[in-house]
Amino acid sequence: MTDKPLFRTERNRHVVIAFENQTGWPHAMHLHGHHAKIVSRNGQSTPRDAWRDTIVLNRGERVEAAFVADNPGRWMIHCHMLGHQVAGMTSWFEVVA
Repeated sequence: MTDKPLFRTERNRHVVIAFENQTGWPHAMHLHGHHAKIVSRNGQSTPRDAWRDTIVLNRGERVEAAFVADNPGRWMIHCHMLGHQVAGMTSWFEVVA
């Protein structure tokens, strides 16, 4: 875990976070404290689908997801594949009131 957050935002701000999988295997990126909607995959708009807290990225894929940062606190973001998380694929973000 890093000492500094991946990002910091004020409460009730709209956030778009980009995930890019530069590896040869999938990753299930898990967002704590919030739910997001995927807005694009590989630069192509996606239909607005269900709210989710985990986003699966295939190898070589780039996904942008949007959420409202309405839950103050420090929140973990990590690969849900525990071996990847243990290897360091984890960070955190902060929503300030």
